[in-house]
Amino acid sequence: MHIIIYLFPALVNYILGGTFFISAYELSVAGHGGFVVTCVVAAWALIYSLVSAIMGKITTVENSARLIVLAALGISASSLIFIFPGIAWQFIGIAAIGVTSAVYCAPFQVFMKDLEPDQDSGVVRPTALYTASWSIGMATGPFIFGMLDRNTGFIINALMGIVMAGSIWLIAKKYQGKRSLRVSRAPGSKTPEEADYSRMPDYAWVGWLVAGVGTIAVSLVRTLIPYRANLLSIGKEEAGMILAVVSYAQAAMAFLLLRSRYWMYKPKPALLIGLSGALALMLFGFGSTASAFFIGALLYGLYSGCIYFYLVFHSLAHPSKSAHYVAVNEMVVGIASVAGALAGGTITQIFNADTSFVLCGIVIVAVTCLQWRIFSLIKSVKHEGIK
Repeated sequence: MHIIIYLFPALVNYILGGTFFISAYELSVAGHGGFVVTCVVAAWALIYSLVSAIMGKITTVENSARLIVLAALGISASSLIFIFPGIAWQFIGIAAIGVTSAVYCAPFQVFMKDLEPDQDSGVVRPTALYTASWSIGMATGPFIFGMLDRNTGFIINALMGIVMAGSIWLIAKKYQGKRSLRVSRAPGSKTPEEADYSRMPDYAWVGWLVAGVGTIAVSLVRTLIPYRANLLSIGKEEAGMILAVVSYAQAAMAFLLLRSRYWMYKPKPALLIGLSGALALMLFGFGSTASAFFIGALLYGLYSGCIYFYLVFHSLAHPSKSAHYVAVNEMVVGIASVAGALAGGTITQIFNADTSFVLCGIVIVAVTCLQWRIFSLIKSVKHEGIK
Protein backbone atom coordinates (compact mmCIF):
# COMPACT_ATOMS: atom_id res chain seq x y z
CA MET A 1 0.00 0.00 0.00
CA HIS A 2 2.79 2.47 0.86
CA ILE A 3 3.98 2.25 -2.78
CA ILE A 4 1.45 5.07 -3.30
CA ILE A 5 3.85 7.54 -1.69
CA TYR A 6 5.96 7.48 -4.86
CA LEU A 7 3.15 9.29 -6.66
CA PHE A 8 3.85 12.46 -4.70
CA PRO A 9 7.32 13.30 -6.09
CA ALA A 10 5.69 13.17 -9.53
CA LEU A 11 3.00 15.64 -8.47
CA VAL A 12 5.42 18.08 -6.82
CA ASN A 13 7.79 18.07 -9.76
CA TYR A 14 4.93 18.36 -12.24
CA ILE A 15 4.15 21.62 -10.46
CA LEU A 16 7.80 22.76 -10.48
CA GLY A 17 8.50 21.69 -14.07
CA GLY A 18 5.44 23.45 -15.41
CA THR A 19 6.17 26.57 -13.38
CA PHE A 20 9.80 26.82 -14.54
CA PHE A 21 8.87 26.23 -18.16
CA ILE A 22 5.99 28.66 -18.52
CA SER A 23 7.77 31.40 -16.54
CA ALA A 24 10.95 31.14 -18.64
CA TYR A 25 9.04 30.94 -21.90
CA GLU A 26 6.80 33.93 -21.16
CA LEU A 27 9.75 36.08 -20.09
CA SER A 28 11.52 35.15 -23.31
CA VAL A 29 8.48 35.97 -25.47
CA ALA A 30 8.15 39.29 -23.61
CA GLY A 31 11.61 40.21 -24.89
CA HIS A 32 13.70 39.79 -21.76
CA GLY A 33 17.32 38.72 -22.22
CA GLY A 34 18.92 35.42 -21.29
CA PHE A 35 20.01 36.69 -17.87
CA VAL A 36 16.47 37.58 -16.78
CA VAL A 37 15.13 34.29 -18.15
CA THR A 38 17.67 32.21 -16.21
CA CYS A 39 16.87 34.17 -13.04
CA VAL A 40 13.63 32.16 -12.82
CA VAL A 41 15.58 29.09 -11.73
CA ALA A 42 18.19 31.14 -9.85
CA ALA A 43 15.58 32.84 -7.65
CA TRP A 44 13.91 29.52 -6.86
CA ALA A 45 17.20 27.76 -6.20
CA LEU A 46 18.61 30.42 -3.88
CA ILE A 47 15.59 30.25 -1.59
CA TYR A 48 15.44 26.46 -1.92
CA SER A 49 19.06 25.95 -0.84
CA LEU A 50 18.76 28.23 2.19
CA VAL A 51 15.57 26.58 3.43
CA SER A 52 17.03 23.11 2.75
CA ALA A 53 19.86 23.92 5.16
CA ILE A 54 17.28 24.61 7.87
CA MET A 55 15.37 21.44 7.03
CA GLY A 56 18.52 19.39 7.55
CA LYS A 57 18.57 20.51 11.18
CA ILE A 58 14.90 19.99 12.01
CA THR A 59 13.83 16.96 9.94
CA THR A 60 13.35 13.68 11.78
CA VAL A 61 11.51 10.46 11.02
CA GLU A 62 8.87 11.48 13.55
CA ASN A 63 8.08 14.92 12.10
CA SER A 64 8.66 14.19 8.41
CA ALA A 65 5.00 13.54 7.53
CA ARG A 66 3.81 16.74 9.23
CA LEU A 67 6.40 18.75 7.34
CA ILE A 68 5.29 17.22 4.02
CA VAL A 69 1.65 18.10 4.70
CA LEU A 70 2.64 21.67 5.58
CA ALA A 71 4.73 21.90 2.41
CA ALA A 72 1.93 20.59 0.19
CA LEU A 73 -0.49 23.21 1.50
CA GLY A 74 2.19 25.85 0.96
CA ILE A 75 2.76 24.70 -2.62
CA SER A 76 -0.98 25.02 -3.22
CA ALA A 77 -1.03 28.60 -1.95
CA SER A 78 2.18 29.48 -3.84
CA SER A 79 0.70 28.30 -7.13
CA LEU A 80 -2.16 30.78 -6.89
CA ILE A 81 0.31 33.70 -6.72
CA PHE A 82 1.21 33.14 -10.38
CA ILE A 83 -2.33 34.00 -11.47
CA PHE A 84 -1.62 37.68 -10.79
CA PRO A 85 -0.14 39.43 -13.85
CA GLY A 86 3.27 41.09 -13.99
CA ILE A 87 6.91 40.06 -13.65
CA ALA A 88 7.03 41.02 -9.95
CA TRP A 89 4.27 38.55 -9.07
CA GLN A 90 6.03 35.84 -11.07
CA PHE A 91 9.19 36.19 -9.00
CA ILE A 92 7.23 36.40 -5.74
CA GLY A 93 5.59 33.12 -6.72
CA ILE A 94 8.96 31.58 -7.59
CA ALA A 95 10.34 32.57 -4.17
CA ALA A 96 7.28 31.19 -2.37
CA ILE A 97 7.44 27.87 -4.19
CA GLY A 98 11.17 27.76 -3.42
CA VAL A 99 10.37 27.78 0.30
CA THR A 100 7.57 25.26 0.14
CA SER A 101 9.34 22.80 -2.17
CA ALA A 102 12.37 22.80 0.15
CA VAL A 103 10.14 22.08 3.15
CA TYR A 104 8.80 19.10 1.20
CA CYS A 105 11.89 17.49 -0.31
CA ALA A 106 14.24 16.37 2.49
CA PRO A 107 11.38 15.26 4.80
CA PHE A 108 9.86 13.23 1.98
CA GLN A 109 13.08 11.28 1.39
CA VAL A 110 13.32 10.50 5.11
CA PHE A 111 9.64 9.53 5.14
CA MET A 112 9.91 7.14 2.17
CA LYS A 113 12.97 5.40 3.60
CA ASP A 114 11.15 4.95 6.91
CA LEU A 115 8.43 2.98 5.13
CA GLU A 116 10.82 0.60 3.38
CA PRO A 117 10.81 -3.00 4.68
CA ASP A 118 14.61 -3.24 4.96
CA GLN A 119 16.56 -0.19 6.03
CA ASP A 120 19.97 -1.49 4.86
CA SER A 121 19.53 -3.31 1.56
CA GLY A 122 16.24 -1.60 0.74
CA VAL A 123 17.94 1.55 -0.56
CA VAL A 124 17.98 0.87 -4.29
CA ARG A 125 14.21 0.50 -4.52
CA PRO A 126 13.26 3.87 -2.97
CA THR A 127 16.12 5.55 -4.84
CA ALA A 128 14.97 4.23 -8.22
CA LEU A 129 11.26 4.81 -7.61
CA TYR A 130 11.83 8.30 -6.19
CA THR A 131 14.09 9.31 -9.10
CA ALA A 132 11.68 7.89 -11.67
CA SER A 133 8.67 9.53 -10.02
CA TRP A 134 10.01 13.06 -9.79
CA SER A 135 11.46 12.74 -13.29
CA ILE A 136 8.04 11.84 -14.72
CA GLY A 137 6.56 14.83 -12.95
CA MET A 138 9.26 17.18 -14.20
CA ALA A 139 8.65 15.88 -17.74
CA THR A 140 4.87 16.16 -17.62
CA GLY A 141 4.80 19.69 -16.22
CA PRO A 142 6.29 21.44 -19.30
CA PHE A 143 4.37 19.14 -21.63
CA ILE A 144 0.97 19.98 -20.10
CA PHE A 145 1.75 23.65 -19.50
CA GLY A 146 2.73 23.93 -23.16
CA MET A 147 -0.87 23.11 -24.08
CA LEU A 148 -2.88 24.69 -21.25
CA ASP A 149 -3.96 28.23 -20.59
CA ARG A 150 -1.47 29.44 -17.95
CA ASN A 151 -4.06 30.31 -15.27
CA THR A 152 -5.77 26.94 -15.69
CA GLY A 153 -2.40 25.27 -15.21
CA PHE A 154 -1.73 27.09 -11.94
CA ILE A 155 -5.22 26.38 -10.58
CA ILE A 156 -4.64 22.68 -11.27
CA ASN A 157 -1.32 22.98 -9.39
CA ALA A 158 -3.12 24.45 -6.39
CA LEU A 159 -5.65 21.62 -6.34
CA MET A 160 -2.82 19.05 -6.54
CA GLY A 161 -1.23 20.56 -3.44
CA ILE A 162 -4.42 20.08 -1.44
CA VAL A 163 -4.78 16.48 -2.62
CA MET A 164 -1.16 15.74 -1.63
CA ALA A 165 -1.60 17.18 1.84
CA GLY A 166 -4.65 15.05 2.58
CA SER A 167 -3.18 11.90 1.09
CA ILE A 168 0.13 12.09 2.97
CA TRP A 169 -1.73 12.70 6.21
CA LEU A 170 -3.82 9.56 5.68
CA ILE A 171 -0.81 7.41 4.71
CA ALA A 172 1.24 8.60 7.68
CA LYS A 173 -1.63 7.97 10.07
CA LYS A 174 -1.95 4.38 8.87
CA TYR A 175 1.65 3.33 8.24
CA GLN A 176 4.45 5.52 9.56
CA GLY A 177 6.25 4.11 12.56
CA LYS A 178 4.78 0.60 12.27
CA ARG A 179 7.88 -1.47 12.80
CA SER A 180 6.03 -4.58 11.65
CA LEU A 181 6.49 -3.31 8.10
CA ARG A 182 10.23 -3.70 8.39
CA VAL A 183 12.51 -6.67 8.25
CA SER A 184 15.01 -6.56 11.08
CA ARG A 185 18.19 -8.46 10.28
CA ALA A 186 21.58 -8.70 11.81
CA PRO A 187 24.49 -7.26 9.80
CA GLY A 188 25.91 -9.79 7.37
CA SER A 189 22.78 -11.92 7.29
CA LYS A 190 21.80 -10.98 3.73
CA THR A 191 21.15 -13.60 1.13
CA PRO A 192 23.55 -13.74 -1.86
CA GLU A 193 21.04 -11.79 -3.95
CA GLU A 194 20.94 -8.90 -1.49
CA ALA A 195 23.44 -6.18 -0.71
CA ASP A 196 24.03 -4.63 2.70
CA TYR A 197 25.04 -1.10 1.73
CA SER A 198 25.48 -0.09 5.36
CA ARG A 199 28.91 -1.78 5.12
CA MET A 200 29.96 0.02 1.94
CA PRO A 201 32.22 3.11 1.83
CA ASP A 202 30.65 6.54 2.19
CA TYR A 203 30.76 8.26 -1.21
CA ALA A 204 28.07 10.85 -0.64
CA TRP A 205 30.65 13.60 -1.27
CA VAL A 206 31.34 12.26 -4.75
CA GLY A 207 27.61 12.30 -5.43
CA TRP A 208 27.47 15.94 -4.37
CA LEU A 209 30.30 16.81 -6.76
CA VAL A 210 28.91 14.93 -9.77
CA ALA A 211 25.27 15.88 -9.24
CA GLY A 212 26.25 19.47 -8.48
CA VAL A 213 27.83 19.85 -11.92
CA GLY A 214 24.92 17.97 -13.49
CA THR A 215 22.47 20.31 -11.80
CA ILE A 216 24.29 23.35 -13.17
CA ALA A 217 23.65 21.86 -16.60
CA VAL A 218 20.02 21.09 -15.73
CA SER A 219 19.42 24.73 -14.80
CA LEU A 220 20.71 25.72 -18.23
CA VAL A 221 18.55 23.15 -19.98
CA ARG A 222 15.35 24.17 -18.17
CA THR A 223 15.75 27.88 -18.87
CA LEU A 224 17.81 28.19 -22.07
CA ILE A 225 15.96 25.52 -24.08
CA PRO A 226 12.77 27.65 -24.01
CA TYR A 227 14.93 30.71 -24.71
CA ARG A 228 16.73 29.13 -27.69
CA ALA A 229 13.49 27.60 -28.92
CA ASN A 230 11.98 31.05 -29.16
CA LEU A 231 15.06 32.40 -30.99
CA LEU A 232 15.02 29.48 -33.46
CA SER A 233 11.25 29.80 -34.03
CA ILE A 234 10.59 26.41 -32.41
CA GLY A 235 7.04 26.51 -31.02
CA LYS A 236 6.06 26.48 -27.35
CA GLU A 237 4.55 23.01 -27.71
CA GLU A 238 7.76 21.56 -29.21
CA ALA A 239 9.90 23.29 -26.59
CA GLY A 240 7.76 21.75 -23.87
CA MET A 241 8.09 18.33 -25.51
CA ILE A 242 11.90 18.66 -25.65
CA LEU A 243 12.04 19.31 -21.91
CA ALA A 244 9.58 16.47 -21.40
CA VAL A 245 11.90 14.05 -23.25
CA VAL A 246 14.76 14.99 -20.89
CA SER A 247 12.79 13.99 -17.84
CA TYR A 248 10.98 10.99 -19.36
CA ALA A 249 14.35 9.56 -20.41
CA GLN A 250 15.58 10.30 -16.88
CA ALA A 251 12.62 8.38 -15.47
CA ALA A 252 13.15 5.45 -17.83
CA MET A 253 16.79 5.21 -16.77
CA ALA A 254 15.76 5.24 -13.10
CA PHE A 255 13.40 2.31 -13.71
CA LEU A 256 16.19 0.41 -15.47
CA LEU A 257 18.35 0.93 -12.38
CA LEU A 258 15.71 -0.60 -10.09
CA ARG A 259 17.72 -3.83 -9.79
CA SER A 260 21.07 -2.10 -9.35
CA ARG A 261 23.74 -3.58 -7.13
CA TYR A 262 27.24 -2.12 -7.40
CA TRP A 263 27.60 0.03 -10.53
CA MET A 264 27.49 3.05 -8.21
CA TYR A 265 31.02 2.18 -7.08
CA LYS A 266 32.61 1.41 -10.49
CA PRO A 267 34.60 3.62 -12.92
CA LYS A 268 33.43 2.47 -16.38
CA PRO A 269 29.74 3.31 -15.88
CA ALA A 270 30.77 6.73 -14.55
CA LEU A 271 32.76 7.40 -17.72
CA LEU A 272 29.95 6.39 -20.08
CA ILE A 273 27.40 8.39 -18.12
CA GLY A 274 29.49 11.56 -18.17
CA LEU A 275 30.20 11.33 -21.89
CA SER A 276 26.47 11.02 -22.59
CA GLY A 277 25.81 14.24 -20.69
CA ALA A 278 28.62 16.14 -22.40
CA LEU A 279 27.48 15.04 -25.88
CA ALA A 280 23.95 16.16 -25.09
CA LEU A 281 25.11 19.65 -24.17
CA MET A 282 27.12 19.89 -27.38
CA LEU A 283 23.94 19.11 -29.32
CA PHE A 284 22.08 21.80 -27.40
CA GLY A 285 24.89 24.24 -28.10
CA PHE A 286 25.50 23.56 -31.79
CA GLY A 287 22.10 22.20 -32.82
CA SER A 288 19.70 24.44 -34.71
CA THR A 289 16.74 22.12 -35.29
CA ALA A 290 14.14 20.50 -33.12
CA SER A 291 15.50 17.06 -34.12
CA ALA A 292 18.96 17.85 -32.72
CA PHE A 293 17.37 19.09 -29.52
CA PHE A 294 15.27 15.94 -29.14
CA ILE A 295 18.36 13.72 -29.51
CA GLY A 296 20.21 15.87 -27.01
CA ALA A 297 17.25 15.66 -24.65
CA LEU A 298 17.29 11.86 -24.79
CA LEU A 299 21.03 11.65 -24.09
CA TYR A 300 20.84 14.20 -21.31
CA GLY A 301 17.94 12.37 -19.68
CA LEU A 302 19.97 9.15 -19.55
CA TYR A 303 22.85 11.06 -17.97
CA SER A 304 20.76 12.93 -15.41
CA GLY A 305 18.82 9.78 -14.46
CA CYS A 306 22.09 8.15 -13.44
CA ILE A 307 23.60 11.08 -11.58
CA TYR A 308 20.45 11.75 -9.56
CA PHE A 309 20.09 8.05 -8.76
CA TYR A 310 23.70 8.16 -7.61
CA LEU A 311 23.10 11.27 -5.50
CA VAL A 312 20.08 9.89 -3.64
CA PHE A 313 21.48 6.37 -3.31
CA HIS A 314 24.69 7.36 -1.55
CA SER A 315 22.78 9.58 0.86
CA LEU A 316 20.16 7.00 1.80
CA ALA A 317 22.73 4.19 1.98
CA HIS A 318 24.39 5.61 5.07
CA PRO A 319 22.87 3.86 8.10
CA SER A 320 22.86 6.87 10.43
CA LYS A 321 23.33 10.10 8.44
CA SER A 322 20.52 9.84 5.90
CA ALA A 323 18.45 12.76 7.20
CA HIS A 324 21.49 15.04 7.19
CA TYR A 325 22.78 13.83 3.84
CA VAL A 326 19.48 14.26 1.97
CA ALA A 327 19.30 17.84 3.25
CA VAL A 328 22.84 18.42 1.96
CA ASN A 329 21.67 16.94 -1.36
CA GLU A 330 18.99 19.59 -1.66
CA MET A 331 21.43 22.34 -0.66
CA VAL A 332 23.80 21.16 -3.39
CA VAL A 333 20.95 21.11 -5.92
CA GLY A 334 19.87 24.59 -4.88
CA ILE A 335 23.35 26.16 -4.88
CA ALA A 336 24.25 24.52 -8.19
CA SER A 337 21.01 25.73 -9.72
CA VAL A 338 21.77 29.29 -8.63
CA ALA A 339 25.32 29.07 -9.96
CA GLY A 340 24.23 27.50 -13.23
CA ALA A 341 21.42 29.93 -13.86
CA LEU A 342 23.45 33.06 -13.05
CA ALA A 343 26.60 31.91 -14.84
CA GLY A 344 24.61 30.68 -17.83
CA GLY A 345 22.59 33.87 -17.96
CA THR A 346 25.69 36.04 -17.77
CA ILE A 347 27.54 34.08 -20.45
CA THR A 348 24.44 34.09 -22.63
CA GLN A 349 24.09 37.86 -22.22
CA ILE A 350 27.75 38.46 -23.12
CA PHE A 351 28.14 35.80 -25.80
CA ASN A 352 25.19 33.50 -26.53
CA ALA A 353 23.34 30.45 -25.21
CA ASP A 354 25.49 28.15 -27.37
CA THR A 355 28.59 29.14 -25.40
CA SER A 356 26.88 28.40 -22.08
CA PHE A 357 26.05 24.83 -23.14
CA VAL A 358 29.51 24.13 -24.59
CA LEU A 359 31.39 25.40 -21.54
CA CYS A 360 29.18 23.36 -19.23
CA GLY A 361 29.82 20.27 -21.37
CA ILE A 362 33.57 20.78 -20.94
CA VAL A 363 33.16 20.97 -17.15
CA ILE A 364 31.16 17.72 -17.16
CA VAL A 365 34.00 15.99 -19.04
CA ALA A 366 36.53 17.23 -16.47
CA VAL A 367 34.47 16.08 -13.48
CA THR A 368 33.77 12.74 -15.16
CA CYS A 369 37.51 12.14 -15.57
CA LEU A 370 38.01 12.92 -11.88
CA GLN A 371 35.19 10.58 -10.88
CA TRP A 372 36.62 7.83 -13.10
CA ARG A 373 39.99 8.23 -11.40
CA ILE A 374 38.48 8.10 -7.90
CA PHE A 375 36.57 4.90 -8.63
CA SER A 376 39.54 3.34 -10.42
CA LEU A 377 41.41 3.50 -7.12
CA ILE A 378 38.73 1.30 -5.55
CA LYS A 379 40.24 -1.66 -7.41
CA SER A 380 43.25 -1.51 -5.15
CA VAL A 381 41.06 -1.71 -2.06
CA LYS A 382 39.01 -4.78 -1.15
CA HIS A 383 35.50 -3.55 -0.48
CA GLU A 384 33.04 -6.25 0.42
CA GLY A 385 30.65 -7.08 -2.39
CA ILE A 386 32.30 -5.20 -5.26
CA LYS A 387 33.06 -7.68 -8.01
